[in-house]
Amino acid sequence: AVVEGKLTVFGSDDVLTWAVGDMSTAYNAKDYNPVSTAVRVFLWVRTMAKPYIVVIDYIAKPGKHLYESLLHTAPGNEVTWDKTTATIATGNAMLTVRHCAAGAIKTETRKMKFDKASIGEHPVLVASGEGGMWFSARVMTFDCDATAEAKVGVITIKSNRGEDEDTIVATPGNSAIKVSMTRKGKKSY
Repeated sequence: AVVEGKLTVFGSDDVLTWAVGDMSTAYNAKDYNPVSTAVRVFLWVRTMAKPYIVVIDYIAKPGKHLYESLLHTAPGNEVTWDKTTATIATGNAMLTVRHCAAGAIKTETRKMKFDKASIGEHPVLVASGEGGMWFSARVMTFDCDATAEAKVGVITIKSNRGEDEDTIVATPGNSAIKVSMTRKGKKSY
């Protein structure tokens, strides 16, 4: 039996495509890995010539736990880490992934293989941390100058794409994530 989360809100306009998913049902099914909250926000900032993607996760459960964020890549990709920034390269293409979390994080690359899937062995970017919750963001860009910073209770992402300057602020709430975005200093979302 497949257990899935649910899409709670989504939308799109000329600047942003967004989706919010509640994964709590999937984690809590058959006591797989019971959580109080499991929410993911997906943002695709798609204006101008330098779009970027942001994935924000908020997972909470009672007590202290090890949380891991996995980003699977294709077989043959070359993955390198510099503290909390990874580069995924293949041929002439390169993707930069910046990871930040509220609290200390450990980063590494693992090789994984799924017995029942055709993907074969492939590199996986892993960011992990311990605590009562996992509040993290991944910013994925091809050539956009973006930074990500996390403090307890807030993640701030800033990007500069020539004339466009964006600031995205995310805060965890009661079973949700509040996200706002400003462009050139004016609140837009």
